[in-house]
Amino acid sequence: MILITKLEVTNFKSLHNSKIEAFGQTNLFYGFNNSGKSNIFKFLEIVFQSKQLSQNIQYTSETSTGREEALTNTLISTAPFYDGKIVDAPFLFWKNERDQPITFEITLTVSNELLPEIEKLKSEGFLGVTNTEIIFVGEIKSDNVSESSLGIANAKLNGKVFFQLKEGLPLFFEGNTLLKRREGNAIMNLFNDLVTYVDTDRNFTREFIKDGVTTFDPKNFKNWLFELNINSDKFDIFNQLVKFVSDFEFSDDAQKRLTGNMKSFPFSKNAEISFSRFGQEVEVMLRNEEGRLPLKNYGTGIQQFFYILAKIFGSKSRLIVIEEIELNLSQIFQIEIIKFLNSLIASSKFDQLFISSHSPYITQKGADLLDYVHFVAINAPGTIGTTIESHSDPQSLVADNGESMFSLLFA
Repeated sequence: MILITKLEVTNFKSLHNSKIEAFGQTNLFYGFNNSGKSNIFKFLEIVFQSKQLSQNIQYTSETSTGREEALTNTLISTAPFYDGKIVDAPFLFWKNERDQPITFEITLTVSNELLPEIEKLKSEGFLGVTNTEIIFVGEIKSDNVSESSLGIANAKLNGKVFFQLKEGLPLFFEGNTLLKRREGNAIMNLFNDLVTYVDTDRNFTREFIKDGVTTFDPKNFKNWLFELNINSDKFDIFNQLVKFVSDFEFSDDAQKRLTGNMKSFPFSKNAEISFSRFGQEVEVMLRNEEGRLPLKNYGTGIQQFFYILAKIFGSKSRLIVIEEIELNLSQIFQIEIIKFLNSLIASSKFDQLFISSHSPYITQKGADLLDYVHFVAINAPGTIGTTIESHSDPQSLVADNGESMFSLLFA
């Protein structure tokens, strides 16, 4: 298990000097548009995504007017999350003032069983009892308009430094005789691509048939599925995906309220996913009690539902972030999908969930599904930038008339 427990960040977009003192396993971020919710999510993704190593290469070419020299930045390889380039990411800095670095401190809790050489770590005082706190302190510096460099200055296990950058060189367990770079690398690599971020770009388009698609995004979703289906090396993965979406079950209360709508729902026990060709287009076909229909014939809520579940299925990340989870989902579906995601945490598919929403229905009817509600505001009186107010008991946030405090904010 890996959980983020605290977060401090300065100078990242609207996060001028922002802190979140506590998290639970299921976290709802709530607030007005443009208050900074997406910036929190994007920051987590950027920090923990694998980085890139690149090199500036000078080359000369002959043209009709003579020799021309140019400088190109060429990708050499991927790099671990804690030391490398962030590319194609402009406007990361507060007010786009790129001379000031982004600084951050992230505290996490890690199950000891995930760590290497437990006995050595224990004997050297780097372990907690069953879980161990790890703290990353780092910064992001601007290289140019669209590229930045991230570096972890130091990292602590159970309060003891096990990693630090000295003169640009990574040092692990400096001065320790039992623990070396191999163990340090193994610990740091636990956090590579820790976060899967499902943003609001979840609208399907027409897709013409393409071979060999391995990229999962809304523009290639159907071809990605089709590749899993027709590739013999991936067909088992396709069947696992079908089973994964088939495991979704509505609660008894939801089934009673949905009544006849249940007949049109294509994801239940023994779900069937197949494909058809319409001219040069590929289309996903889903079967419900009323027949076999193209995905585009289903409502946008079903499409969103399918995309979110497929994205989580294909993810190996321990933290899942979903922006505006209610997008195109009816109130019942909003609650039911959160219930299902919580069941995935319970079954260890992933460890921690972060969702944002503008739906008061979630805080009114789904408060018992949430561990923390984080109210996000920007430029509140006496503050600059995004601030976050966290509540561990959402059900206590009720006005005198019994309404959710959060729903009143948006009345």
